[in-house]
Amino acid sequence: VTKKPWKTIYPIYVDAKKTRQEGRRISKAKAVEHPTHSELLAAAQRLGIPGEAEPDKAYSRDFTLKGRIKVFFFNEDGVPHNPEIVNKRQLMLRIGAAVLTVRQGGASQNTKGGGGGGGGGGGGSKKKGKK
Repeated sequence: VTKKPWKTIYPIYVDAKKTRQEGRRISKAKAVEHPTHSELLAAAQRLGIPGEAEPDKAYSRDFTLKGRIKVFFFNEDGVPHNPEIVNKRQLMLRIGAAVLTVRQGGASQNTKGGGGGGGGGGGGSKKKGKK
């Protein structure tokens, strides 16, 4: 079985404002609020993992949330670029932590334009409940 050389990461996977049901994949304590795909890409590059942004791609559960990254997790030999990160869960946890570093380290220009755009859907899912 051949492994895909990339892993796809949507910002919602590491968004502290989203629930697990809405698509968050890591704990709220390790997630960040309203990450953008450009922040995720900068965080992956900071971890030594090359990648590319796909700003027009949408998350399947909420097609209004645009942007994702594809990180090239493995090199040509099938070995991870960063030997400390061996699976997608570890990758998301480390990217979540690295986004905070990116925000503090001068990448704040990237967050001002797209940081608040995706947060409108957080409370709308509780309107219809079981009666």
